[in-house]
Amino acid sequence: MTRVLVIDDDVDLIWDLAAVRPAGVELVTAANTAAAAEALRKQRIDAIVLDLRLPASLATKDADEGLALLGGITGAFRGRIPVVVATDSDDPDLVMWCGRLGAERVLSKSCGLSAIIQAAVDLVQGNHAHAAGSRAGGRPAGARGGTHAAS
Repeated sequence: MTRVLVIDDDVDLIWDLAAVRPAGVELVTAANTAAAAEALRKQRIDAIVLDLRLPASLATKDADEGLALLGGITGAFRGRIPVVVATDSDDPDLVMWCGRLGAERVLSKSCGLSAIIQAAVDLVQGNHAHAAGSRAGGRPAGARGGTHAAS
């Protein structure tokens, strides 16, 4: 069974996870960076879906927290856990920074939660062509080299 850690503070999204969970996938959730760090310490995680606008605690909500967590995850696990960033931002600089910090994919939340979860599962299973996803509107994914989809 593939275990995917979904790090997002959106309560509605967390509730919707049960409806989109693919067969053979266990979803673990964390609503902030502290909960994510605890999940990574206590459980075997195969892939991560990360929202960038993430609170460090219940008092803050900032994209810098998500970027800091992304850098920490990729640094600590040295590529052993693929990370898919899910964002509402359309900032190409943000996509570039996510790639530099080690994200395997950057997908728009408009792709839908099931597609984002599937991209993470495909990365674990080595199906990189499917994991590349597509941009809203059906255009092929790609931001400089085709490894990230702009969101």
